[in-house]
Amino acid sequence: MAKSRRHILLVEEHRDVRAAFVALFERLYDYALHTADSPRDALGITGRRNVDVAVVDLGLGIKLNARLAMIRAWRREGLVF
Repeated sequence: MAKSRRHILLVEEHRDVRAAFVALFERLYDYALHTADSPRDALGITGRRNVDVAVVDLGLGIKLNARLAMIRAWRREGLVF
């Protein structure tokens, strides 16, 4: 029986960093990589798809608060432990 692909969510605003993750995880390791450049987009993805792991660039300043709020929302919904 074929093993199903693992799904990774990457929340990163820098296009070059997202491209590097795609090159590594999709092309080299055959993971399904879903990218978001904002917490709002990330919440939309997790609302439509189950992901196995999320890699979140926490950043600094007000963006940090939004990303931490996103993680708290995932916890409330039982998506992370």
